[in-house]
Amino acid sequence: RKVSALTNQTVYNYIRTIRLNKASQLLLTTDMQISEIALSVGYMEPSSFTKCFTRQFNQTPSQFVTVNRK
Repeated sequence: RKVSALTNQTVYNYIRTIRLNKASQLLLTTDMQISEIALSVGYMEPSSFTKCFTRQFNQTPSQFVTVNRK
């Protein structure tokens, strides 16, 4: 309840947000493949990682890399 009160998110959503933010950092700073990054942040299926990532950032991981990496 304390986490929900502090973040206005459920614990599950809060953890997912942290994982996806870490994944976005890894996408921009490393040359790892998307499936490797998905596994390293705790997603067993790259497809579920892509769905969650797209919901969070409104673009697929590959689009995110092309737009933000310079």
